[in-house]
Amino acid sequence: MRPPSQKLVWLVDDNEEFRSVAEALFSGHQQYSLLTFASAEPALQAGKDGIEAPDALFLDIELPGMSGIEAIDHFKQTIPQTKIIILSNFDKDPYIQEAFQKKVDGYLLKPFDMEEVIGAIDAALQGGVRVDQKVMAKVARLIGFSPPAAKDYGLTEREVEVLTWLRNGLHKPQIARKLHISINTVKSHLHNAYQKLRVHSETAAVVKLIREHILPDSTDNDPFLE
Repeated sequence: MRPPSQKLVWLVDDNEEFRSVAEALFSGHQQYSLLTFASAEPALQAGKDGIEAPDALFLDIELPGMSGIEAIDHFKQTIPQTKIIILSNFDKDPYIQEAFQKKVDGYLLKPFDMEEVIGAIDAALQGGVRVDQKVMAKVARLIGFSPPAAKDYGLTEREVEVLTWLRNGLHKPQIARKLHISINTVKSHLHNAYQKLRVHSETAAVVKLIREHILPDSTDNDPFLE
């Protein structure tokens, strides 16, 4: 029987060697228990059969039968409390856009680092989202520029400026130079903004900004277009 403190993780990936590597890596982390599947259909059936739902599910994209992108909605219906994290070789624009439109809880690229995977699990279980840096730049470009929604978190004008540049891909030193303020001031604005947004990291903040269209359209100042 699984100890109450142990997190259950499912991996859906058709590469047998990759599944074996993942099993070996997870075996060294007793706080996690891993169950693997070669395709989405048996994993979905396991959920329907009442097998204990995982805390987190790592999902490849290109699978035999139902694709990972197609499977997201089915998993959300079958095991709604499970956090779904994409773990794939693929960072194609359509995949990224569809995955985030379906509100995945993370997007990592192979080959993976075990610490990164554990960080993604922990972040998702705390309501955050861990995204590979290469994917994050594409997320901002693909779905970040939309009309603002009415939702108001009480952000100050300066916090909005800092978050806008963060969303657009700049790091703290670059933001400081852009706004002619110190790095410590940038950190202070971000700290205050994270509290208002109820997030704990840059990645979680950016994904929340994108999902909820909190920031105004800033394509005129988009560093990807410079």
